[in-house]
Amino acid sequence: MSRTTFADSEFMSQPAYNGKTLTQWVNELEGNAVAYFHTRTLHPEAVDAVRAIGREALPFLVQWLVNPRIFERPPRQIFERAKMLGPLAIPAATIGSLAWHHEFPSAASTVLAFKALGPLASPAIPELRQVIQVSNSPSWIEAVQALAAIGAEAVPVLLEFVNQLDDWHLQTVLIEGFGTMGSTAREAIPAIIECATFPDPRVRYAAVYALAGMTEDADAVLPTLLKAIEDADAMVRRTAVRAIGRFGRKAYSYIRQYY
Repeated sequence: MSRTTFADSEFMSQPAYNGKTLTQWVNELEGNAVAYFHTRTLHPEAVDAVRAIGREALPFLVQWLVNPRIFERPPRQIFERAKMLGPLAIPAATIGSLAWHHEFPSAASTVLAFKALGPLASPAIPELRQVIQVSNSPSWIEAVQALAAIGAEAVPVLLEFVNQLDDWHLQTVLIEGFGTMGSTAREAIPAIIECATFPDPRVRYAAVYALAGMTEDADAVLPTLLKAIEDADAMVRRTAVRAIGRFGRKAYSYIRQYY
């Protein structure tokens, strides 16, 4: 996928499926969405539509996610024009701003489109990698989530940044990304185990929480989880206990050795 295609996507006709544009399908993806990206239930019909559009969607999804122009919302222009016309123009300006809000999907909805596409979105990896190279990018979190949604091919890219971040919030977002990938990200387990020893308890908590869902191999993670039971932070300790419980009988022999 060429960079020219991505840059010019604003001027291309959107792909459509069953009479609806990509924007419309992406806006319908959320379905019965709940608070967190990794637990959202996507609308099945919208998922099928986005997958049917396939890689034709990528230039648009990448632009909506990473192009700073998307953050320059036209409502400001609308209200500035209304200010010149006087107070009576404010209601019309409000309606205009709401209509514009739906012209492009939000960054959160765009991430869900990457989740719907999964590995089909792998050609977007280089563009998303460029975003997370700049830690203060306004799209950094969404780019990490999009990479995690793509799956196995994105794991090496995400691993590049595990030890490069010095902000606890970005570290936890990255770790949570691995956690949402489950066993797909098992090659990241050694790096996440290292994160479980980081100074910030919020990072340790994220690491312990993620490890429990990344593998069924007790040998790989239980030693780390058992050490986390004695962590100085209560939140980390509680999370470790719950994580160990997921392994059931497999954890029994380790607990006997540890205690």
